[in-house]
Amino acid sequence: MILKSILESDVSDTMKSPSAAGNWFSDILRHTYDEALCMKTGGVAHCVFSCAGTLRGDSTYGPGLVTLGDIMEILPFEVPIVVLGMPVLERSSRVYLPIPELDGEAIWAAMEGALSKWPAQEGRFPIVSGLRVEWDSRKPPGSRVLSIKVEASAERPNEPGDQTPHPAAQWRDLERRKGGEKFRVVTREYLAQGHDGFEPFKGYPYLIDDENGIIMSTIVRRFLLGSQYIHVLRQMEAKKADAQVHLSNRTSGIIRNARDRWKNAAKRALRAQRNNVQDAMHVANREHMSDVDCYDGMAARTGASHDKTSDNAKKDVITIHPVVDDRMKDVARAT
Repeated sequence: MILKSILESDVSDTMKSPSAAGNWFSDILRHTYDEALCMKTGGVAHCVFSCAGTLRGDSTYGPGLVTLGDIMEILPFEVPIVVLGMPVLERSSRVYLPIPELDGEAIWAAMEGALSKWPAQEGRFPIVSGLRVEWDSRKPPGSRVLSIKVEASAERPNEPGDQTPHPAAQWRDLERRKGGEKFRVVTREYLAQGHDGFEPFKGYPYLIDDENGIIMSTIVRRFLLGSQYIHVLRQMEAKKADAQVHLSNRTSGIIRNARDRWKNAAKRALRAQRNNVQDAMHVANREHMSDVDCYDGMAARTGASHDKTSDNAKKDVITIHPVVDDRMKDVARAT
């Protein structure tokens, strides 16, 4: 698969500062499991907590065409993405035993641990989504975090193909309080086990465990394939192309609504927002992606060439726009 980035993304400096690529990947992860989480808990994930060591490649990608091979180079680890979350109860010898609850204290402690070795390039620098963090690199380890805010978003996912514009994010303080508000956190299984300074996450219950989680590169690939599928069919429908495409009712609704919501999709960058991620993941999980996937699996199994990329395919691709924003703001360098 080929996509187009309109901003240069340098992965090589992610070990001690925020990166556009890291932000973009974490935004995708945040909404990947929304439907499953709502079935389990009635709400979506509050935030994503990962680390810079997740990203490899040591290269600069874009502006211009970026391939699936580039994505795999950046995300080489086959570690599942899991969700830590709300409490459950286990029954043992007729006695209900409460399981630890992931609260604001755990998130603050994990953030302090992730920032404790800065500026050493140890790979634990935090990559987040759904959070806004102010920290001070001049302060001693353990007291560098000044404030954490969490996005005050809807508790349930949008309906498929929802045309509602993505609203401006609203933020509220995430209090450092043991036993206070409980949170659902998307993270890597490796970090959930307490590695790379994330000991505060160790021992919390899984809402989605390693057996049911999906590896990060697969999640990103599905999002991009689903997005390209929607993009192509939206254009076909807009041109009233005579094509026999048999889709599920829900996918058909997504494509119809995408005509308006993605009216200028060829000119606008694809954002990793709730609506887009949910629609793309639904389509990728339920429709056949062979028409938009340049990797020919059948040909590969027979030993033949499996690159279906054409010049036309390179011209008509989705565009992404990863950016570095203020989600991890070091006040020492901001002044």
